[in-house]
Amino acid sequence: MKLISSKLVFFFILHISYAFAQVNTEWMRDEKVEKTFSNKLKLDFGYEISQDEIFDLRLTSSSNLYIQNNLHAFLIINYQNGFISNGDRKDIILNRGFGHLRFTKRVISNLDIELFFQAGFNDFILIKDRKLFGSGIRKKTVQSETFKSFLGIGFMQEKEIYDLNQNSEEHLIRQTSYSTILCQISEDIYINNILYFQPSIKDINDFRLLVENEIQFSVTSIFRININMNYRFDNKPHGDSKKSYFQINNGFEFDF
Repeated sequence: MKLISSKLVFFFILHISYAFAQVNTEWMRDEKVEKTFSNKLKLDFGYEISQDEIFDLRLTSSSNLYIQNNLHAFLIINYQNGFISNGDRKDIILNRGFGHLRFTKRVISNLDIELFFQAGFNDFILIKDRKLFGSGIRKKTVQSETFKSFLGIGFMQEKEIYDLNQNSEEHLIRQTSYSTILCQISEDIYINNILYFQPSIKDINDFRLLVENEIQFSVTSIFRININMNYRFDNKPHGDSKKSYFQINNGFEFDF
């Protein structure tokens, strides 16, 4: 069994988190093609106490299936909830979730075609219902025993229904591109970095940017502790939503 110090584990478990998460599916891919079927379960949480108690909990599960003829399918289910507790009163400050289904087909060496579907909601940015589908290509650019990188590009059609009296519905076609870096620092420590960029086709000034960094500490072959630091920017947010926010959270991941 691979162990890290108990003090380090305790510090990361109690690390305060007040998070507003962005949909990110790259973390939940399983690149181990020798495993025909695999599952991941992630639990991230935060707790803060001052005048009020603030709780934040996010649960993510994913299943990866490698089928014949270089076809890979994976499904992700995510739900996050946060609330403030003051005596007998509980005020919900965060309520969001999504489901994501993606198919990847290897066409030539290190080049895949992707097809994906997604549905979800996000009360924090006033999205009552969001549906999208799209397609693109994904290329492995670098691979070694300790370092991997990927580039992806594609297009997606999205429909968003907002909890607003005016301009409550929006239909957009976006170009979506991303860069992924996976790096093994030591036997027990991994660092992952992902950059997403999603501009609107009809308005180049309407774009979204996400930068996510994750560090993982392996405790056993199936159990890891992770820390995430995310930055999200929307140049033209809907309604009175802010353009950007920053997130730090931590939790556990089981791989089986």
